Amino acid sequence: MDAYRLKCRLGKEKSTKRGSRKMSKLPKLKVNWGSWGKNVEIYDLEQAKDLPLFNSGTLVVVEDQVINSYEELVQLATEERYKNKESLELLVVAAIGGG
Repeated sequence: MDAYRLKCRLGKEKSTKRGSRKMSKLPKLKVNWGSWGKNVEIYDLEQAKDLPLFNSGTLVVVEDQVINSYEELVQLATEERYKNKESLELLVVAAIGGG
């Protein structure tokens, strides 16, 4: 586990970016790394920008919707129906080709 993810997990990483106050009112992200609930980590929305969520070969599902970019995730989280929720559930699945 890299140092950034460890700091995030321990809650010691502080953001100094503008807009942090606005982002802090948005839901947290409960990220399930594809192990069906066995490996769930919680992040702030702004931390998701630095996570390997939207790489080639990765499928991200949020509240039953496929999300293709960080910008789409922010747009979804700021929708009226989600912005007052405590958290959003993200399922991250590595797409494995086969035949």
